[in-house]
Amino acid sequence: MSLHINHIWEMVMSPLDNYQTVYQSMKSISLHLDNGEKSLFSRFGLTTSRFFVLKHLKDHPGINYIDLSELLLCTKGNTTRIIQGMINDDLIYRLENPEDRRSFQLFLSKSGEQVYKEVSLEYQEYVKEMLSKLNEDQLEEFRKISSSIEKELSNAVYG
Repeated sequence: MSLHINHIWEMVMSPLDNYQTVYQSMKSISLHLDNGEKSLFSRFGLTTSRFFVLKHLKDHPGINYIDLSELLLCTKGNTTRIIQGMINDDLIYRLENPEDRRSFQLFLSKSGEQVYKEVSLEYQEYVKEMLSKLNEDQLEEFRKISSSIEKELSNAVYG
């Protein structure tokens, strides 16, 4: 009887072990990439959040707080705190939205553009270095799988 229960237990636990292994692998990958980014950005006096604010303002000049919060995947309150610090540090500036005076549009300042230009070149090299061990087929396979996982996780978390 004990052998039968062990067999059933292994059948049930095997898929769970696979889920755990994949999940832990994704967490580990995320932590390694985050730590590498933090190290890179700190050389420029930036946090990861500040770098991505600069990137999104470069890509979307005049974006508002709400849309920026969505791109950053963080709360409006946290976005406001980050933005205020970056305004104080003269990396970005805000202007009243001419179409809606209750909201503001965000832009890179000249110094913000310069910092972004410098750090983005190094960031591109960092990304290339991190993924250079994978061949084109592996990159494409990973892109497809990670895109599917990202979509499913986003739906599960945000609905």
